[in-house]
Amino acid sequence: MIVEVFELLPGGRELDPDRLVARVHLPLVGPGRVEVVNPQRAGIVQELFENDFSSFVGEGDVVKEHTAWSPEAIHQILQEELYAYSLAGRVTSKS
Repeated sequence: MIVEVFELLPGGRELDPDRLVARVHLPLVGPGRVEVVNPQRAGIVQELFENDFSSFVGEGDVVKEHTAWSPEAIHQILQEELYAYSLAGRVTSKS
């Protein structure tokens, strides 16, 4: 699967299709890789996806840890974490 990460349009939660930051390649097995398109903004994408594990604060300030590249970590990054940095991701390929 390939996820493209974009900057958000000003003032919203919609991605700006003209401001691609990175492509994240997610294989069915094993770790993925981040392909940098915009080096000025891609550092946070690399940090979110490429750590050995991901820690997220959930409801009630409970910290949840997920193994890097796990479906749970990917879901959390796409649904919550990217928006905190004015970024959004979309799946562009399931291959």
